[in-house]
Amino acid sequence: MIITGGSLRESQAALKVAKEHGFYATVGCHPTRSTEFDEFKGGPEAYLNALDEMLKENVNGRGRAVAVGECGLDYDRTHFAAPEIQKKHFRSQLSLAKKYHLPLFLHSRSAHKDFVSILREEGFGVNGGREVGGNGGVVHSFTGQLDELADLMSMGFHVGYHCSSTCQRPPIGVLNSSRLKKKEEKVQSPPAL
Repeated sequence: MIITGGSLRESQAALKVAKEHGFYATVGCHPTRSTEFDEFKGGPEAYLNALDEMLKENVNGRGRAVAVGECGLDYDRTHFAAPEIQKKHFRSQLSLAKKYHLPLFLHSRSAHKDFVSILREEGFGVNGGREVGGNGGVVHSFTGQLDELADLMSMGFHVGYHCSSTCQRPPIGVLNSSRLKKKEEKVQSPPAL
């Protein structure tokens, strides 16, 4: 089981639970909480350094961190964090995935164009960023269209579909597409997970 960290505090708690129970954890900051970087004592650099230190101390052994995230972009809830703030701190977390060669646990909501643009600009546009030190990852709770799914999969990312109780009708066309079925045959779990 992987316990998700969505902020500095939650990442600390996730690692604690993971160590106590032999699970795994992610370390990162959810896009809706990305203002925490700017509000942190010492500023954004200190927040990123705290995440970095947490990863450095927890990439091995029982209860280790196995991914960077949950990070990404969420344009449905910009009342929590403006898009420019989200983009800036998404980029900074990508540097941690490169540094520690960890997969990404990604969040993208109504932000596909900027999301894939940033991933590509930071070297994650091919093979999940393995050429720049990354290790692929998962875009969870996918709610987009077939062309967006194809983008993500062609970039080397795995995609998890989720439809909450508020979802009126799942995009069956996306799930049943022959393009998706063909891609599924090639999907493997990221090595670090």
